[in-house]
Amino acid sequence: MHILGFTILSIFTALLFLLSPASAGASHVVINEIKVGGEKATDEFIELYNPTDAEVNLAGWRL
Repeated sequence: MHILGFTILSIFTALLFLLSPASAGASHVVINEIKVGGEKATDEFIELYNPTDAEVNLAGWRL
């Protein structure tokens, strides 16, 4: 299960950087946590964290 989780994390990380707008490169938003394989679809999530005081517009971001 650890290999599957790492693989999914790697894919989501790559997608976040490849599919996010070019302006997102200036932000400091990071993937803080990913939970997969829950019993219900609502148990799965991706948590983003902005360690700065600046607001980040996530409009147009996709996974």
